[in-house]
Amino acid sequence: MYGLRKNKYEWLNENNIKSTEWQVLETTSENNFFVPRDVGKESEYHQYFDLTKAFFIFKNGLSTDRDDLFFDYDKEVLSKRIKLFFSKEYSREFKTRYRIVASSSYDIEARRGQTCFNHSNIVRTLYRPFDKRFLYYDPKLTSRPGWQVMRHLLHANLALLTCRQEARKGFRHILCTDTLAGRTAVSLETRESCSVFPVYLYPTSSNNSLFGDLYWPLGKDGRVPNLSREFVEEFAQSVKLKFVSDGVGDLKKTFGPEDVFHYIYAVFHSPEYRRRYSEFLKIDFPRVPMPKSKQLFSKLCNVGEELVKLHLLESLILEDEKKRPRFPVEGNSIVEKGYPKYVAHAERPQKGKVYINKGQYFEGVKPEVWEFHIGGYRVCEKWLKDRRQRELSYEDISHYEKIVIALGETIRLMNSIDEIIVAYGGLPIN
Repeated sequence: MYGLRKNKYEWLNENNIKSTEWQVLETTSENNFFVPRDVGKESEYHQYFDLTKAFFIFKNGLSTDRDDLFFDYDKEVLSKRIKLFFSKEYSREFKTRYRIVASSSYDIEARRGQTCFNHSNIVRTLYRPFDKRFLYYDPKLTSRPGWQVMRHLLHANLALLTCRQEARKGFRHILCTDTLAGRTAVSLETRESCSVFPVYLYPTSSNNSLFGDLYWPLGKDGRVPNLSREFVEEFAQSVKLKFVSDGVGDLKKTFGPEDVFHYIYAVFHSPEYRRRYSEFLKIDFPRVPMPKSKQLFSKLCNVGEELVKLHLLESLILEDEKKRPRFPVEGNSIVEKGYPKYVAHAERPQKGKVYINKGQYFEGVKPEVWEFHIGGYRVCEKWLKDRRQRELSYEDISHYEKIVIALGETIRLMNSIDEIIVAYGGLPIN
C-alpha cells in the first residue's frame, strides 16, 4: 500500500488476510519479479540489440567522493583550493570542510602523496544536466576516475549517458556529453550511477594498435569507433549502406559512427519507445532497434543530430532572440534560499515565470519546460537550486536562457520523432 500512514493503519484495522483480494503473480526464472508487470512486448523488445554489446567499452561516470573539494564553477578558485590542498598548509577548518581524512574506500591523503599539482588537470566536466563545472581530475587522486572510458573524453569525442535503472516516473536517463561526465550527470546521488558510452576510442601515446581487435581503420588522431563488429554488420545490412569508421557518411551510400550515435539518440528520445517498453527500461539499459529502411534511418539521424546540438548548447536556434526568455528586472541576481519558484500564467502559458528571489525572474518558461526531467532532475529547477546563495553572472543568465530554449525544442523534436516512426509503420521499427 502507498500513501499516508494514517490511511494504511485504518485499512489494516478493517481488513485481514482472509478478506483481502490477492493477486497471483507469475514469475519467470530469470528475474523473479514480485510485482505485477506487463511483459506482452518482451519478445519484441529482446529482438533489439543490447546496448552493452553494441559498444565495445563503457563504464560508470567518474566519482570524486569529495565534490566540494574537487569541483567548482570558477577555474581560478578551484586552482587556488587544490594548490592549498597539495601544500598541506591548510587550517583545521579547511580539513574538516573538505573531509581530508581517509575513509574505508578512499584514502585521500595517501592518494595525494602519489601525485602533485598540475594546472592542466583542471578540465570541464558534465556534473548534472546542462551543468558543466571545472574538475581537478587526476586518475591517481580521483576516487573513482573511470579512466578506462574518461581518457577517451579528454579528446574530441561524444558520449551517450544512460542508466541501468529508470527513475520512478519513467525512462528519462538519456543525455550526451563532449566532456568528462560525473556519476550524477543524469542520475540521483543515492539511487544509481550513469554509465558513459563514448563514440570513439583513442590510442595511448605508447600503443597505437591498442584497439586492433575492433578491426576498424584508424581515423583522426588514431581513433577508432567504439562499436562492435557484430553490431555494425547487422546495422549495415539493415540500412543497406557501407560503414565508414570515422565521422559521418552521406546517408546515401555510407554511414559513420556519429550517424549511428545520432540515430540511437533519436530513438531513445521517442516518447512511444519509452512508453511501449517502460517495463523493460526499469531493469536494464535500453536496447537498440535496427532501422527498417535507409530513409527512416536518415530522418532519425537528422533529428538526433539536432537533439545532440541542443543538448551540447551548440545549436544556432539558441541564439534566436525571439525564443529567449526575458530576465527583465535589475537586482543583485542572487538565487535566494527557498527559490527558485515557478509561477504559471493562467491565460498565457508561454509567459510562465521562474523567480530566483522575491523580485527577479525569468519570464517565458512554459509549464512543460519547467516540468521537463532528465534523469532524476527537473532541469530548470535543479540548475538554479545548485546555485542558491550565489550571484548569477551575465554568462549564467545567458546559459539558463539557452537551457529553456533547448528544453522547449527537445519537446518539439521528441514529438516529431514519433511522427517519423509512425510514418514508417510505427514500433517495432525493425
